[in-house]
Amino acid sequence: MRSARSATAVALTVPLMFSGVVAAVPATANPVQASAPAAVSAAPSARPVPQAKAQARWRNVWYGKRNAKTISSPNFTARSKTLQITARCWNGGDGTYAVGVIYQKALPGWSPRRKYMGLCLGKWMRFRITNARVGKKHYASVRLGGLKHTTEVFVQSYH
Repeated sequence: MRSARSATAVALTVPLMFSGVVAAVPATANPVQASAPAAVSAAPSARPVPQAKAQARWRNVWYGKRNAKTISSPNFTARSKTLQITARCWNGGDGTYAVGVIYQKALPGWSPRRKYMGLCLGKWMRFRITNARVGKKHYASVRLGGLKHTTEVFVQSYH
């Protein structure tokens, strides 16, 4: 049930005219405060819409696949602090394991940043570092302990 006050406010509207535009104004409103409806601008805003930054993702730096005991990437410059080796190998039942190492160029030579080990079971292994020096030379190596087998390696950077 509607109150009597709101019923009269809805029923009593007075047409108000400003420069040819008719606006319905409640009878209880002050005609001095009433104004014409604002004109809608069709022009685009002067400020450009900010574009979102590209989302960070894993980007391949190098890919290699061969049947060997050791597989190494060429030298590359790190573009982010997070690097990883994604590798898989198949052991054929002889218990072969993989050792993944990411090296960084140092003054006297190459220094290993991190060394990881995993069994060659045909599943993807990830060897990751989060303290790489941006702008410095790096390279990655995967060495198999045991016999040589098929090894597939990605070197990736997160940026």
